[in-house]
Amino acid sequence: MSLAFELLKEIAYIRSFSGQEEPLVDYLAMLLDEHNIPYNLEPLGGYSYNLVIGPEEASLAIVTHLDTIPREGKIEISKDKISGPGIADVKAGVALAVALALENHDVQIALLAQEETTGIGSAKYLERYRPRYAIVLEPTYSRLAFAGHGMISGEIRCYGEEMHPDRAAIRKDLNAITRLLESLSNLSSLPIAPLSLSAEGEFYTPAEARAYIEISLRPKEKPLEMLKAIRSALGENCEFLLEDLDEAFETLDELFIERLREAYKKVYGELRERTMPSRTDGNTLAHAGIPVAIFGPGEFERIHTPREEVKREELEKAFEFLSLASKVLTKGI
Repeated sequence: MSLAFELLKEIAYIRSFSGQEEPLVDYLAMLLDEHNIPYNLEPLGGYSYNLVIGPEEASLAIVTHLDTIPREGKIEISKDKISGPGIADVKAGVALAVALALENHDVQIALLAQEETTGIGSAKYLERYRPRYAIVLEPTYSRLAFAGHGMISGEIRCYGEEMHPDRAAIRKDLNAITRLLESLSNLSSLPIAPLSLSAEGEFYTPAEARAYIEISLRPKEKPLEMLKAIRSALGENCEFLLEDLDEAFETLDELFIERLREAYKKVYGELRERTMPSRTDGNTLAHAGIPVAIFGPGEFERIHTPREEVKREELEKAFEFLSLASKVLTKGI
């Protein structure tokens, strides 16, 4: 029996939207109590908690987040896979981490809140804990990632004149929506993801149009240089209001990388690596000086959609790798 798969079947139906992780925390705490495994609950305010299992001072922490984005959808379970919103990002990681906690009491398990929104969970965790190494569980196609992207997010606002649509069609130079579209076109050479567009108006063209965007930062790209590039690409009477900024990271600890690669090859046969193409809690840990690897089952391209899925075989292999990696990094080769 695959313990991680059985755990995932249970928690798949427990809602844990970002900032509302309490139901999942309650379930996991009761499970740990049944097995007499000690843990620490860190309240973050409201219905949000970090749950840390295992030793306070640890050679290795297995880290993942409890929260999912607020996305509804049908959960489907078969003997071979589980699919639905939040399954790969990242309830599969939670199931793997807790299954490992039931087997290996030398490794620390850190289940953090609000990764999808404020990031306060990882920041609060670092106030008390500093493991020597960390493996952060995120969907990577079960590949190892020793680097991860950062990001810049914020809102573009463009201003013009409020006017009748027929006049707006003629005076495009005064049209806020046209200015916004031109600015987005100018930004198209950058790795930009427009997340929402808004402009109020039905019988008139509004005086203001907005777009919320996120831009991915690859390792070695400088956030301030990217911010300058964004602002220089904006059209007339447009501005960019920065909301969040996080630099990419790259792990260079040779011993950590070598041991993880050896463990990976023993389980998977051949080495498969990639760069994590989004910001995760791994960025926060890496910026605090902790060598980080990101790893986990699931397809990145499906996350944040109802099409997320994880196969039983993926979970079993991932658990085998994490078990071996934990022993290697806590007890040596």
